Amino acid sequence: MPRVETRYYCDVCGKYYMKKESAVECEKSHLIPESVNGADYAKDDRKNQYPDSVLVHFKGGKSARYYRMQR
Repeated sequence: MPRVETRYYCDVCGKYYMKKESAVECEKSHLIPESVNGADYAKDDRKNQYPDSVLVHFKGGKSARYYRMQR
């Protein structure tokens, strides 16, 4: 006879958990971007349409600057 299995998953990263509390904890641990601004462009490369870095603001008042990988 088939059995019923209940799983919970984090809506942010998609990881599955057997306990609801664990999934809620995972969701709370993720920083959610609220806005992106503060784009910095290289002064010597006028053809580049992408910024070298952007400032990301998260819910809760935290911010972080992210840099583009150089190829």
